[in-house]
Amino acid sequence: MILEKMTDSSSIFITGFMGAGKTTIAKYLSSLMGMAWFDLDSVIQKHEQMSVQEIFRLKGESYFREQEYRVINQINTPWVVSLGGGAYIERRVRQLISVKGWSVLLDVPFDVLWERVKNKKKRPLVKSYGELSWLMDQRKFLYQVADIVHPVTVLEQPRKAALAIHSEICDRKSIP
Repeated sequence: MILEKMTDSSSIFITGFMGAGKTTIAKYLSSLMGMAWFDLDSVIQKHEQMSVQEIFRLKGESYFREQEYRVINQINTPWVVSLGGGAYIERRVRQLISVKGWSVLLDVPFDVLWERVKNKKKRPLVKSYGELSWLMDQRKFLYQVADIVHPVTVLEQPRKAALAIHSEICDRKSIP
C-alpha cells in the first residue's frame, strides 16, 4: 500500500508520455518539497556524452533502458526525478521505483502532447501522429499504475500542477 511506503526519505519519480512537462514540473516540485531533483535523460546523456537520439541510434533502445535502470538503482537519498517517457514502461523499473519511492503520472491529453512534440527532432520515437498515437495506446495502461495520477489540463501552468501534486503528497503523508 502506498501509505506504508511514504517516508521522508522517499524519492518522487515524475512519469508520463514525452512532452508531458515532467522536467519542468519536477523542478517546481523539488523546490516545494525542499528536495534536489535531476532529469534521468540528462544524467544518461552526460555519462554517455551523446544525445538520447544518438544513444538509440548507436547503442539501441534496450541499452538506453538498461542505463535508466542503473541510474535509478543508484539512488540512495531522496530526489525528485523526471523520468524519460519510456522509463516507467519497463516492469523492473516500475518495481524499483516502488521500492525507492513513489511515482506521479502527469496525465496529459494526447492531442496536447502531439502539439508539444511534433516538431521536435531530438525525440527519437516521434515519427508521425499515427505512430505516436499507437505508442501512447501501448503505454497508457502502464502509466496508469502510478501511485498518483495528476490530470494536466490544457491551461494548467506547471507551477500550479506542482502545487497540486505537492498538496496531494502532503495529504497522503499526514494520513495515519
